[in-house]
Amino acid sequence: RSGFAEMQAIAVNAQPLAGFSLYDRSLTRFGELEWRGGLVLQSPEARFGGWSGLILDPQGKELVAISDRQAWMRASLSYDGERLSGIGSARLGEFRPRDPEMKGIGHDRDAEAIALISGTIGKGDVLVSFERKNRLARLALDGDTISDPLGFLANPPEARNFPENLGFEAATILKGGPDKGAVVAIAEDFP
Repeated sequence: RSGFAEMQAIAVNAQPLAGFSLYDRSLTRFGELEWRGGLVLQSPEARFGGWSGLILDPQGKELVAISDRQAWMRASLSYDGERLSGIGSARLGEFRPRDPEMKGIGHDRDAEAIALISGTIGKGDVLVSFERKNRLARLALDGDTISDPLGFLANPPEARNFPENLGFEAATILKGGPDKGAVVAIAEDFP
């Protein structure tokens, strides 16, 4: 399991959002969902931003995020009571894979979604969807390293017809029910 690049500590400024609704900040329930906070993140690091997908540990205290700018980040989250209030210990790494399937120009590595397959976000396998050159890859996380792809899922035939930059935008793995373990991938704009 070879890592891509060493992660570097970066400064991230986090400003808590006052509420989810622009019109009524007191709204916290939206059907089954409860607003627990949001953050506006900024960093002077040039590779920071374009965060497309993230996974959290079960306690909601640690995250791994992937970017459509060829980067990935680990960080810790802080709370004021139950309200999300900040981010700390941010570390940034860059996708620099040795796998021929992922070499090429930057948009060839346009990561859009990440889902935990097994293990934990500290040491486990993840599914990452890539747009433009549409594919679903399995990679391994191990502390501050991420592996080259360990394999790719076979794309459905329809994926050949995805419009440019409108391919696999979201992906997850079903955690329960009769299709437990199945992969669900959604294209951005494909009727």
